[in-house]
Amino acid sequence: MAFARRLVDSMLRPNVTDFVFQHALRSSPETVIEGATAAAQHVSKALVRDEDGGIGVDALLQAGLVDGELHGEVDRVRQRSASGNFFREARGAARLSNVKLVLGPDRARAKDLDLNRLELGDCLVVLGREADDFLYSQSTQQRILGESGCTVQLDFVFEDRDDPAYFPQTYTFETSLSARHLNVDGDGEPVREDDYKFVVADVNHVLQGNAYWATARDYAPGLRGILNALG
Repeated sequence: MAFARRLVDSMLRPNVTDFVFQHALRSSPETVIEGATAAAQHVSKALVRDEDGGIGVDALLQAGLVDGELHGEVDRVRQRSASGNFFREARGAARLSNVKLVLGPDRARAKDLDLNRLELGDCLVVLGREADDFLYSQSTQQRILGESGCTVQLDFVFEDRDDPAYFPQTYTFETSLSARHLNVDGDGEPVREDDYKFVVADVNHVLQGNAYWATARDYAPGLRGILNALG
């Protein structure tokens, strides 16, 4: 199963990455990395400040810059960390380590819906309702995208190779894009570009990516469904 997952991921990842930056974010990877570097450095300073008795992360939560579940996990992680310094300041420029695209309802809407979940490699998740047809089908995925939009998660790693004692810091940024944002006109140009904002959904994988889609049922169609789709 692990080999099959890696194989599917290698086949889908180039197209998923192109879609995320060209059509969803409409920004170059370099521009996004530059923004993520500045944002992670800001958040990391708040995390370190909290360890000294400050209220940095509380302020970031109020500003909508970090996810609520991450905010609640920070203190628990510190209590479990023997060294007490699990979070460190993000140093240098970020390195993009993973791109994940979630087709379907965003975090806020998904919690109130009865959904099925299809994970294709580590780069694509499809969330569909019970009435949705074969989730492997590209036409079904396009319809879900057109009705519900998508969520993008980007993982960035910060490393300091000049300091062997530095623990690499990983930041997961998340943003949701409405179906309207993704619409294009007859010339392929965006109809409207809604503003979108990234939030920090996870740091150092303390929430295993903060995968809100994990609560949906695992989608496992029968052999007949697969054969019908192929035929």
